[in-house]
Amino acid sequence: MEKAQKKELIELSEFDSSISLWQLIPAGKGKGLSLLKVVVDSILNNPAREKPSLLITGEEGKRTYGSAFLRAVGYEAIRQIPASVLCNANLVQVFTPGYEHGHLITAVDTLGPWVMGPIHQILKEGRFELYSVFREGSEIYHVYGLIVLTAKDLNRVPEPIRNAVGHVVEIEKHTQEQLALVVLQRLVYAGIHYECEQILTQIVQNGKGRLKDVIQFLKLCLLIMQADQRDVLLLKDVDRAGRLK
Repeated sequence: MEKAQKKELIELSEFDSSISLWQLIPAGKGKGLSLLKVVVDSILNNPAREKPSLLITGEEGKRTYGSAFLRAVGYEAIRQIPASVLCNANLVQVFTPGYEHGHLITAVDTLGPWVMGPIHQILKEGRFELYSVFREGSEIYHVYGLIVLTAKDLNRVPEPIRNAVGHVVEIEKHTQEQLALVVLQRLVYAGIHYECEQILTQIVQNGKGRLKDVIQFLKLCLLIMQADQRDVLLLKDVDRAGRLK
């Protein structure tokens, strides 16, 4: 029982790292997703051109969109790191691992001023320069791979960073109906059946219409279901989850 429960939870948690850009449920009017697909087509149809960096903004779903975008342009290896932990001491390790991969830097609005210069240089030139105490001079490091930044609010992103990225894409908020489809998509992905359509709307309502909270509440519902050794989600599971949250 414990082993089966762990397997289901892992499958659901891996959804965001495996979903295709073309399978994502559009948020709002879907303009952000449409623009990302255009950028992907432009990159794939012009392989000789330099790949543009990207800044994805919005209140929800940015990491999912960012990782799906990087996979869509061919990156299987994606290094994700919060901007707040970047510093001169780890820039070389983060951006030059010895092979080309996709970079997903989240919450770039929390980027420290001490690394603003190198990050700006990476976005503009594809390289950065750091002073080496051992060499008593500057060293230049080349960065290979496409860089995607995320931020909740575009206005909080430092202006030099905003001006340096190739494209800015805003992801709108999901409607209630879209969130219900998001829940359904994850249930199908995990191979879990559900009792009735009312379950989808109740999960969305318990998540207060916020994507992150909806997904967390869904996980709680599934945990209760699996504790009962079932693969069918029932209304009573959702009701109990609502009392426990």
